[in-house]
Amino acid sequence: MVQQVLHAWKESLTTFLPNRVKSGLVNIVKNYISVLKNSVVTMRWFFVVDLFLTAILAEAIEKKITSGVGLKLLVEITNFNWFIIYSAIIILIRKREDPLDAKTYLKSMFFKYLNGLFIFMILQIIFLAFLVILGITQFPSIPWIFKIIFQIFEMLIIFYWLDSDGKFTDFIASIEKVANFIFYNVPVFLIFLALLFGLDYLLKFLACTEHGTYDFLMLNSDSLQLLQPMGSRFAEFRLIFIKYVKILLKIFWLCILFLFYDKNRNMFYSKSIFEHEENETD
Repeated sequence: MVQQVLHAWKESLTTFLPNRVKSGLVNIVKNYISVLKNSVVTMRWFFVVDLFLTAILAEAIEKKITSGVGLKLLVEITNFNWFIIYSAIIILIRKREDPLDAKTYLKSMFFKYLNGLFIFMILQIIFLAFLVILGITQFPSIPWIFKIIFQIFEMLIIFYWLDSDGKFTDFIASIEKVANFIFYNVPVFLIFLALLFGLDYLLKFLACTEHGTYDFLMLNSDSLQLLQPMGSRFAEFRLIFIKYVKILLKIFWLCILFLFYDKNRNMFYSKSIFEHEENETD
């Protein structure tokens, strides 16, 4: 067992070999361009609506309008429209070399993606209810690094779920696969987290702020959060410009995560508890 883990960790570090980094960057850029093109083609009217709503919302934020029924309704409509765009982007990132055209592929996977989010939400509610039963009703502030780890975990579960038959047991098996995936690739994730700490420090220095500036890496569909400026030096830019710069960075980051997943998803790490047999091995 120990030898297997050490061997897996050694193999995971080959990700950083120059030839693999070079080929990986080429694949990431190709997928990134493809996702941008397919997203604009298939979701162009949703983007038009988002630009219109975001412009109104940005104007309200600039005028220090922070309350009111109208503003709340605008935020909810903007979030719902952006959620559809955000979901489509995640699905199209997974498409890569699938022979189906983008629109057909998106239609075929959209409700399966929503089912996965619904199951994930139900499990979170059950977990929180369990904590409440135990008498735990107050939670400490969660450091940003743990939020990113949780969202990486969530995205990997969704990727495995979309590759499955779509049954509830497949979702549970996806959680197990992600746990194995992360555990057997710990060195890669530790290096990634170290890079994040360094990037966070650099952004704090450039933005002249003590507050976290990592939010461009947070993988969420909250359009209001996307509108928050990244520091005082960015205040003169239009909020709508900041939002779409962050979106482009998020898509690139998701492409990196998916490439690493795609290269390792068929690796056999350990016998599954929730599947009778593994159909694919390394």
